[in-house]
Amino acid sequence: MVAQAVTAWARYFNSLLARVDQTFTLTMAAYNLTRLRGLAEVRP
Repeated sequence: MVAQAVTAWARYFNSLLARVDQTFTLTMAAYNLTRLRGLAEVRP
């Protein structure tokens, strides 16, 4: 019974980490695109 609870908790935690990783990657991509646009405006 305890092993099943631990396994369920580990699966939930792993899925939560996957969502956090996806959100972080998306945020960094958006930041980099915004930064590149700003750099392109500075250059002639």
